[in-house]
Amino acid sequence: MMFGSDFHPDLQINTTATLSLQTAREIASRGMQVGEWLGDSEPETPLYILPIENENQLDYHLAYRCEFSVEEPPGRWVSYVEAHSGEILWRFNRVRDSVSGVVSGDIHRNNVTEALTSHPFPDLFVTIGGQQIATNAAGQFTLATVISGAALSAKLEGRYAKVTRADGNAASFAATVQDGQQINIVWDDDNSQTSERDAYFHTNIAHAFIKSVDPAFTGVDYSMPVRVNIAQTCNAFWDGRGINFYRAGGGCRNTAEIPTVVYHEYGHGINDMQYLGKGVQDGLTNGAMHEGLADINAALLVDDPVVGRGFMENGGGLRNVKNSNRYPQHVSGEVHNDGLMIAGALWDLREALGLEKARRYSHFARYGTPDDPDLLTAVNEYFIEILILDDDDGNLANLTPNFGAINQVFSVHGIGAGSLLRIAHQERSDATAAERDYLVQARVSTAAFIGVNPNAVTLHYSTNGANFQPLRMSLVSGATFEARISRTAPGTVVSYYFTAQDNLGASLSFPFNAPQSKVFSFLAGFRSRVFDDFETEKGWKIGDPSDNATSGVWERANPVGTKINQTQVQSEDDHTPGSGEICFVTGNAGPNDAAGANDVDGGKTTLFSPVFDLTSHKNPVIRYYRWYSNNAGASPGQDFWEVHVSNDSGKTWVEVERTNETDNSWRRVVFFANKLLPATNKMLLRFVAQDQNPGSLVEAAVDDFEILDVETVTEVAAPIASLLPTDLRLHANYPNPFRLGSGLVTTIRYELPKPMPVRVAVYDLNGRLVRVLSDGLQAAGAHAVVWNGAEASGNLAGSGFYFVVLEAERRKLSRKILVLK
Repeated sequence: MMFGSDFHPDLQINTTATLSLQTAREIASRGMQVGEWLGDSEPETPLYILPIENENQLDYHLAYRCEFSVEEPPGRWVSYVEAHSGEILWRFNRVRDSVSGVVSGDIHRNNVTEALTSHPFPDLFVTIGGQQIATNAAGQFTLATVISGAALSAKLEGRYAKVTRADGNAASFAATVQDGQQINIVWDDDNSQTSERDAYFHTNIAHAFIKSVDPAFTGVDYSMPVRVNIAQTCNAFWDGRGINFYRAGGGCRNTAEIPTVVYHEYGHGINDMQYLGKGVQDGLTNGAMHEGLADINAALLVDDPVVGRGFMENGGGLRNVKNSNRYPQHVSGEVHNDGLMIAGALWDLREALGLEKARRYSHFARYGTPDDPDLLTAVNEYFIEILILDDDDGNLANLTPNFGAINQVFSVHGIGAGSLLRIAHQERSDATAAERDYLVQARVSTAAFIGVNPNAVTLHYSTNGANFQPLRMSLVSGATFEARISRTAPGTVVSYYFTAQDNLGASLSFPFNAPQSKVFSFLAGFRSRVFDDFETEKGWKIGDPSDNATSGVWERANPVGTKINQTQVQSEDDHTPGSGEICFVTGNAGPNDAAGANDVDGGKTTLFSPVFDLTSHKNPVIRYYRWYSNNAGASPGQDFWEVHVSNDSGKTWVEVERTNETDNSWRRVVFFANKLLPATNKMLLRFVAQDQNPGSLVEAAVDDFEILDVETVTEVAAPIASLLPTDLRLHANYPNPFRLGSGLVTTIRYELPKPMPVRVAVYDLNGRLVRVLSDGLQAAGAHAVVWNGAEASGNLAGSGFYFVVLEAERRKLSRKILVLK
């Protein structure tokens, strides 16, 4: 007597089926006309544990055994259907007059640097005598009742991938088969290229992976186009429907042969298809989120943080999601770099909560469609979706079971709960003599389930460079906080910034990194002496003998905005409120040009002010607005913005600014001239933008140059002839719309080409005089008046439109003001 058995000591499997027997039968017979279901002697629920060999190990699957007959062509089919995912693991015909076989191929299983090994090719179409069938998970196929001499053909095409070559004919296999023959298809160098085989195999691995995480997800259940050997190097891309890979060259390997590059590009497809499936028309649009989630798809699939191992011919990888990249310090505007923050947080989540939970949370969070052009907003939404998945009682206010771990890993990258805290503020206008104190307001907010600590919102202010003093802000309504700075002596520069805390103890300073890098400021007790908004030419000079920039040279123009993804590189508008549109800008690009088409390249470019006289000024202040971006290119944050002042017509210079920190906004800069140099009649400013080696993307702009002096000066300072306006001008008020409120004013600027009587007044839409703001003889130059919204009676005006009218030399100029309550 002889007997045998197989011993499986490590068998661990969930024996509770997800699918019903009826569903399994429908899957088992898909594409066939069932005669009758067989196996009446089988148990009521015919569940088996099916071992499938995978390299040097066995994978175990809970499976239904489904047997049925087919009349034409005759067959008695047995299918083993995975009881959780619905995948057909094994199917064969017990009628033996058929053609069957196994499809396999030589591929790089884990790394492009490893030797090729043979593996079965699942879900690949095989056509025999005009009938198309598909291989199962083990690469097996069977077709019953084949006529001898039938043609068999196959390509690297199947249910979930269709591989084509950009440089030639796609791989193919052909043979003539006989009834009952066993024929195996082996994809090797005789009938295909390694890039084709790798791309097919790993696209199917990526599909099987996401179906194991989310069996109900059908967004990628189609024969995805996979194009290889494109005539470029060192890249790959998702095109909205398929994935595309470049040939070897430029120090890089063929990207189709790198498994995690395939998984990354497939991850882009998952991103888009998941969002499209939720009704989002354009899929996921934030580029950094797209890249980060594609990276984590690859990393979590192989449980390895390095994406693109072997990408470079010298063995180097592409990106590492186990990183310390942090918002906003490491934001560059380049989406692959910026995506490392969300990918890094999710890899840390894998280490904190385990692989299975990280795979599940990273995928299912997308069903909430978190997205926004602003990177921080997008990742904040994603963070909240992770918390919703982790929540166990429908109430985020009492946090979630794993909130501490989730918040910790996201906070390491600057995108945890603390990053939901926001401070919004419009830099206040200069103080006027009528103000008894200086009102400063800000809006402070965070997620409702966290809340702002109302006792920890603080205004920090400094006068004329002294130490900053804290001033607690009061909640006045909604999310609006305010504080009042005591009135200062005339001739004061007030600098300020904000700090706030949420109820979890996270804190924020605003502007970011204040006061070390940036602060807000306004002037108290100053009068504008010269104001140049660059709308007309007033003697500014472009170029220095040492300049060597090959593009992006300064010019006076209406700026054409440029963007890299969602990051504004060059401003679309000048700073001057109202109808102003001209400023100095580094190299205006064409409307349809790429962002780097006319940025600063190859060296430096210099802009000089006219020479001006400050000898008659008591305590002159110089103010200008500037835009500077240097972090959107290949070498972010390396080039410096420089501003210098001279009192000897440019023979010697003293530094005003030198920074390599990007500020993609119109930043107000104020300084006391006589604190840097003694005042002379040979004062001069220069502004330098540069792009030194290594090259990057650098843009700059300057607008609204102004010279001010203490308001209490009895004599009028001598105007600078080269900067005097050439015509009578009235500028739009700022801010506009103007909201009525305690201490709030709107500023109205105007220019006189010579001394003359001037009347400035506000009228309503019916022509009724509301208030006279100024009436009398005034000197040539720039002037400004403010309106607090009060009528001549002292009562506040109502909401609506008003006109400010300037009358001088038999001329009337007007601007519209919108007043809001």
